[in-house]
Amino acid sequence: RGDLEWVTNNIELWFSVWEMPKVNLALNTYYFSQHAPNLRVRASSLWSALESLFDVDREISFRMASYVSAFLEPRGTPRYEIYRKMVKMYRVRSQIVHGRNLGDETLSIHERDLAS
Repeated sequence: RGDLEWVTNNIELWFSVWEMPKVNLALNTYYFSQHAPNLRVRASSLWSALESLFDVDREISFRMASYVSAFLEPRGTPRYEIYRKMVKMYRVRSQIVHGRNLGDETLSIHERDLAS
């Protein structure tokens, strides 16, 4: 009952957010990433979904890590820990999208970390 009530109270907000081009692209890309034929395409799609939410055109690794950590946590140690994790994950992202030969285990771990 509680979930249905929440949906009923927020459905208009959901549709207005869904119509925002960046959010729409992120959600669609995320959805399609779950049906990607392999781990590399899935990881690339997850990054594309995340990157579509933020206006980043330079210093991408730094800015993505900053934006994501600020979105997820208030100032303090937890935010800094997320920032450091995102910088490391962005390095792996670059290796993935630029064709470096990474094993399935590395790709699976990266996908799991990114999705969490």
